[in-house]
Amino acid sequence: MERYEDIKKKQIYSYKRALEVSNKFIEINPKLTYMSYPLFWLSYDYYRNGKCAEMRIEEKSAIEKNIPSFNIEKKRCFLVWGGVSTILIKTLEERFSAKAIKINMNRRGLNFLLFDTLNISVRNVSHSGKYYIPECTPEDLAKSISIFMENRLGAVERFIEKYTKALTTYNPIFALFDEDRTKYKRAAAVSCRHTGVPSFTLQHGLTPYTSQSGIPYANESFAPLYTDYFLAWGKTTENFMKENGVEKDRVIVCGRPLKTFRCRERKLKRDILVIDQQFLGFDDERELYYDGIKNLLNNSGFSSSIYLRGSYNLNYLKKIGLDKHCIKWSRNGIAKEICSSRAVVSYASTAVIEALELGVPSVSFDYLNRGDVFKMDSSSIVRTCLSAEIPEMAGKVCKRGTPDRDDVLQTIISINGKESAGSVAEAISRVLK
Repeated sequence: MERYEDIKKKQIYSYKRALEVSNKFIEINPKLTYMSYPLFWLSYDYYRNGKCAEMRIEEKSAIEKNIPSFNIEKKRCFLVWGGVSTILIKTLEERFSAKAIKINMNRRGLNFLLFDTLNISVRNVSHSGKYYIPECTPEDLAKSISIFMENRLGAVERFIEKYTKALTTYNPIFALFDEDRTKYKRAAAVSCRHTGVPSFTLQHGLTPYTSQSGIPYANESFAPLYTDYFLAWGKTTENFMKENGVEKDRVIVCGRPLKTFRCRERKLKRDILVIDQQFLGFDDERELYYDGIKNLLNNSGFSSSIYLRGSYNLNYLKKIGLDKHCIKWSRNGIAKEICSSRAVVSYASTAVIEALELGVPSVSFDYLNRGDVFKMDSSSIVRTCLSAEIPEMAGKVCKRGTPDRDDVLQTIISINGKESAGSVAEAISRVLK
């Protein structure tokens, strides 16, 4: 119990100091509110380290390459950026008699695509830097970051210039994002507001049932809202957003449109799939998290694998000898791996919801003993458990077979699947009238 409490105390302390830094930064740079979320995480890591920290900052500057060749005046369109399902995009195209222009930003560049056809290509120029600073007050840290990032902040401003030009070129009827937290999407949302393009955020992940959940970074992952409207999965999220200061008329409950992938044929590769947690920043958290996972993989008698979320924890997994169990992340690969497993073990996250949607029973892993902050224990299928309980609980769930998906989904998601896509389209239509 002391290990749980010690880590939670460190998290809460670092969280409070990081909020002070990000708030001070905005005071110093009031026009750069879209930078506050990434700077919050930068500051959080600094204080969580508890010592002189090395800051690594990388920015990408967007440079226009060419303009679309088709006659834009004859094309009704809307913009989509992020993990929005194909079923929803097609529903929106049909509802509004418009073409979806999907925005993609990666190491190769920022692309505007007419669903499958490339129209605008933008290349990136990357700048990276290291900065060492000693322990200091939140105000001093905010000033240090401001000085260090003075040149790099121009990258986001150049992005805004190019994105605003794209808005005026395409003249979209609306823009749909999967989140407005990260700096470029937040900057894009601000640009939409300045150009009069209605913008919507589609809920991308689970929210706690209350803003007092005790998870130090949960509230800032969804609020404040920078787009005009938030399209929520259900009443739980609607209440959560209101608790965090988002106005009632800006939150619309629409449900969750399903991904297009389905388990048409279950070809089992293993008993249990552990879905890795990407938000483990420090070894004391990793040690606590992987205690139960290690017993499950090495001593439970079940065939098990770890599905990596990027490579955040790979070095630590190598250090404790679990890398032989790892499956590397691949685009759209998680659904296939879930369907190849009898059961899933995951931190309380959207991965649990995806497993239930695919008909695979799941165990929600409460490694810091916070309690059922996501209300996942309302189902007879999903169980929230501590590290030491994982092997036993996973074994029980593994033997149950296909769950009744509606049992837990209805407590979190008001409408699911194709019907939800129609609900999203209807909500956007009402706003645009």
